[in-house]
This record gives sequence, C-alpha cells and structure tokens, in this order.
Amino acid sequence: RDYGVYFLTVAFGVCLFYVFNALETQSVIRYLAQNPRSSTVEAIQRLIGILSVFVWVVLAFLILYASGFLVRRRARELGTYLMLGMERRQVALLLLAETAVTALAALAVGLALGVVLSQALSLFTAGLFAVPMTFFAFSVSLPALGKTAAAFAAIFLLVMLYHAFAISRRRLIDLLRARRMNQQLKVRSLGASVVLFLLGCALLVVAYAMLLTRGLLRVDDLFWVMIGLGSLGTLLFFRGLSGFLLRLCQTNKKLYYKNLNLFILRQFNASINTTYRSMTVICLLLLLAIGITATSVGLNNTVEQMAVEAQPQDVELIAWQDEEGGALDLPAILKEGGFDPDQWCVRWHAFPLYQDETGQPYLLQGDYDACVSAWGQAGADAFLDNWGAQLLPQAEEEMTVSRWYFLADYAGDPQGAEEAFLQAAGEIRGADGYQYSTRQAAWMDLMGTKVLVLFIGLYLGVVF
Repeated sequence: RDYGVYFLTVAFGVCLFYVFNALETQSVIRYLAQNPRSSTVEAIQRLIGILSVFVWVVLAFLILYASGFLVRRRARELGTYLMLGMERRQVALLLLAETAVTALAALAVGLALGVVLSQALSLFTAGLFAVPMTFFAFSVSLPALGKTAAAFAAIFLLVMLYHAFAISRRRLIDLLRARRMNQQLKVRSLGASVVLFLLGCALLVVAYAMLLTRGLLRVDDLFWVMIGLGSLGTLLFFRGLSGFLLRLCQTNKKLYYKNLNLFILRQFNASINTTYRSMTVICLLLLLAIGITATSVGLNNTVEQMAVEAQPQDVELIAWQDEEGGALDLPAILKEGGFDPDQWCVRWHAFPLYQDETGQPYLLQGDYDACVSAWGQAGADAFLDNWGAQLLPQAEEEMTVSRWYFLADYAGDPQGAEEAFLQAAGEIRGADGYQYSTRQAAWMDLMGTKVLVLFIGLYLGVVF
C-alpha cells in the first residue's frame, strides 16, 4: 500500500517512455518511410530522441519526488527499526531491496502496458491519417525496450543513492518524531511579501503578454526569456502570497483575532509556505501540457487544410519550350511513356497558358470552363489565383504560349496510377523543361509535418 503511488508513477513513466520511443512500430511512420524522397521519418525519430532526454529529466524528478514522499511517510517505521537494533546500513539495504523489487515489477508492468498502448496508438493514428491497414502489424520495438530499461535503470540508481543518503543524514529522534514535528514558519515582513507578490504578478503579466503575442511554438532566444519570466513570476507569486495575506490580515486586529481566524490563517500560510515550490512546478507543467496539446491539435488541423488547398488535382504537369517550338501534346507524350490518361485517370484536361508582351498570363475561357466542369469552381479559381492569370475568350495574334499544362485525377488504383505517372514523367521528350507535382507527394510531405507536430504534442502533453 505504501508503495502504491511510487509503483504507479514508475509504471506510467515506463509506459509513456516506451510508447514514444517505439516509433518504428507505428503504421504511420512505416507508411511515410515508403517515400524515399522524404526525410520526415528521420527528423521525427531524431527529434523524439532529443525530447526523450528532457522527458527523462522530468520523470526522474517525479520519481525522486515520489520516493522522497515514501521515505517521509515511513520515517517513524524506519526509526523504529533503528531503535530495535538494526544498523543504518541494514535499513538502507532494506530500502534498496524494496526499491529494486518494486522497480522491476513496475518496469515489467509498464513495458507490457507500453506494448499494448503502442498498438492502440498505431491504430488511432492510422485512422486519423487514413493510412491503409496493410501497414499495421503487431510488433515490439527491441531498441525501445533497451532504451527504456537503460533510462529507468539510471533513475533507480539515483533513487537508491537518495535512500542511502536520506537514512545516513537523519537522526533517530527526528525519524521517530517525524509526524509530530511542526513546520518552521519564516514569516517575512509585510513590505518584503508585498514586493515579492507584486513583482511576481508583474513578471507573469509580461510573460503572458509575450506568449499571446508570439505563440508557444516559436522557439528562439525570446522564448527562453518568456519561459524564465513566467517561471520566476509564478515562484514569486506563490512565495509572496502567504506572507502577504497573513501580514495583511494582521493589520486588521478585529479580523485577525476573530473566532479561529488566527489559527486558520497561520495554517493557510504554513500550507503555502511548504508547497510553493511544488505549486510552481505544477503550474508550469499545466501550462506546457495544455498549451502544447492545444497548439499541436490546432496546427494539425491547419496542416490538413493546407494539404487540400495546395494540390486540388492528383496530378499537375507543366512543360515549356522556346518560342519556335510547336505544340506539346502532353497526354500523347505520357501515353508513350506508359501512362495512358484514359486508362489511369477518371478526369483530365490538357491546355496551354498564354502570355502577352508584358508577361501577363491568360487562360482561355473554354479551358477554364473545362476545369470548372472537372474540379468545380473552387479548383478552377485556385489555378487562376496561383498563376495570376486572366480569362480571355480566345488567343490574340501577338500572344505566345507560356506553359503547357496537364491536370488529372486518378481512377480506381491511385497507387498504381502514381507509379505509372512518375515513370512516364521521368521520360518526357520534346520540351525544353518541365516540372510536376502530385497530390500524394504533397500529402506525404505535409503529413510528415502533421505527424511530427501531433506526436510531439501528444508526447509532451501527456507526460506533463
């Protein structure tokens, strides 16, 4: 029962540490890894590795705090062992043995829960990003198991050293009277408490003004200044609050000596005085947890909207040649390369974009109507907006062709159509230059950013 809080803390930490270090088992990561042109997977794994060091520090602090709580709770029991004749070395070894057994049990339970939760997270993210279920498979990450075991072994070593140090420093009488010892109240003067309280409020106002102006994900030199001001302001706020309220009430004798107000106010002051550091840490963790989670979800939706707006069609091929060149029949050129638009596409349209002597681009009204018929008003207008083109009923004599375009949407087998198009697009002849983009490639790149933001947001948000 005494080890319950400690056991849950360690097991939960092990579970989270394993889940977010076992990214190679995630179906979304394996889906992104199939794109050889994308370095998103390496960036995600590298960044998660860096963040894991920071998370390790947070979990080490949390486990040490729980361990210290356990020692304080059992102080009288440990003092009784010493009074009955056990040596301090024996008591320390007893705590070490208990810690080792509890740690091993928590490590085993945490890893088991981590493996299960990792599969659940894989299913959740696969559905969120519309990843085919063929990429999902139950798997266990051996590197993540080794990294988690090594990280928590280091934490347990710190805990054991802390237990040995705590026992060697405490006197027997202090251990036996631990539950009856009162907290020493260091009441500051009213002036000092007011200054600390007002200074903390001022620093918090400045920090939150910077946060609302700059946002949370813009990491630069001012970001650390903002975090530092907010942390110091929170600490000073709680440090000065107890003395400020106590001294403020003491100035009103009728209020201070009425009923049990003297006792209540001093108990309130003692509670804040003994927990102001923990309250500061809790406030900072809540800020980061709520801020990072909300920001990652909001940015996640923004990136998804950007993916749709950036590529209205499945395929956009652009080719150009010098003024003396003839017309480019892009559908025929693609067909020669193995990509037949009539076979692979449910809809497609090829057309030229004209320009006048000033370089102003023009799109013929007939081609615009064909785009509207194929992709709707929004898709056709997006094309006009992207290139700043104007509509024209028909081409004039002094105009020249600026670009040749081929737009298409795939039919029933998007993956096969994508592969056929990429093969054909690599062998286009007759053009001085060309470029192309596909919705799948754009989606893979943007989805990598989306996955990166979501995983980091979940990792840090849940841990905090």
